Amino acid sequence: MVLGKPPNAAVGITIHDKKWTDGSVSLESVSKDLKKLGKEAMQRKAIASIAAAEALEEATATESIIRALSMFSELCASSKAENPLPTIDQFFSIYEGVSKSILVAEAVSSGRSSGLLLLPTDANAAAQSKFTLWVEAALATDVEIVSFLTNQGTEVSSTLHKSLLKQQRSGSAIPSKATNIPCSDMRNNSAWSRGHGMRETLELATKLQDEMQFWLVQFIEDSLDAGFKVFSGEGRGVALDCTSVTAVLSHLKRINDWLDQAASKRNEILGEKIERLRRKIYGFVIQHVGTTFDNSA
Repeated sequence: MVLGKPPNAAVGITIHDKKWTDGSVSLESVSKDLKKLGKEAMQRKAIASIAAAEALEEATATESIIRALSMFSELCASSKAENPLPTIDQFFSIYEGVSKSILVAEAVSSGRSSGLLLLPTDANAAAQSKFTLWVEAALATDVEIVSFLTNQGTEVSSTLHKSLLKQQRSGSAIPSKATNIPCSDMRNNSAWSRGHGMRETLELATKLQDEMQFWLVQFIEDSLDAGFKVFSGEGRGVALDCTSVTAVLSHLKRINDWLDQAASKRNEILGEKIERLRRKIYGFVIQHVGTTFDNSA
């Protein structure tokens, strides 16, 4: 689907040609007053579009952190030291997402440092973000693009549609009557202002990353004390087969590599915990894994 095309009956939505709103069409044939008002409206529309794209970018950056926070909380509640491998896999998936989200949030925050909205020009037109393109698609289709995406009959569109319906039913969507929000609250949290809150989003992200690091170190230590799945869950001291031990070694190698990265954060308390955990990992490998392979020989 390309912007600027005529009505498309196949998808059931109208895609308005961009020329009608980007100033390409001359307004010389209408009155001066109407031309003046039209030019002003185009300027307002351009500013609002940029603001919408930037707000969407900031909301997306913040949402990814909130999503990771909720996933980590759920992981903490469901984790079991007696069966650590699934938890470790989930942890690294979440942690990698947080690391990427921090980079995104930092980029968004630094991009808002000027505090000014930059109107599109020929020089920066090629650098339009996916958020700008999304807003343009919404404008060109009178926001029907959302209906198009959620009614394609695919698994992804079905999941998206169900998610949107769930938000509407739970009341988690944006309130429809913002006029009832006190002015003081709007100044503090509710009213969007360019770049406002991105510093707090970064603070949340880095705090989440720090707590995840401490949590995993403690979880691995507890898991090692519980046998790290090297012995059967029945507590009879029966060694697992070599395939299972290989999986354990693979996870311990991944953990050790992660500890190298975490130790580079120069957190003294975390550094001490990491060194203690390293010694425990080495001791565990020598004591248990070597014995397991010897017994299977």
